[in-house]
Amino acid sequence: MCDVLDVPRSTYYKAMDKTIPNRDQENHNLTGRILEIYEEVNHVQYINYKSTELALFQYIEGWYNRKRIHGSIGYKTPREMEELHSRAV
Repeated sequence: MCDVLDVPRSTYYKAMDKTIPNRDQENHNLTGRILEIYEEVNHVQYINYKSTELALFQYIEGWYNRKRIHGSIGYKTPREMEELHSRAV
């Protein structure tokens, strides 16, 4: 394999032993979730504006604000930040 890739054996085996960083795994999971949502949105016909608004609200409050971490707030979820803020006040 090293001859095919034209890399030294030590480099090849070092790369094979490398574990995926946690942040990269989270990014991979998030990308998968975004693709699921994209597929859902493109395959669902909403009856009216209210049903669309409800679906968006359920997504934001049910998943995005509970599970998605944000770099701008210290890699915490918005829910965690609200809890920290309410404890501090």
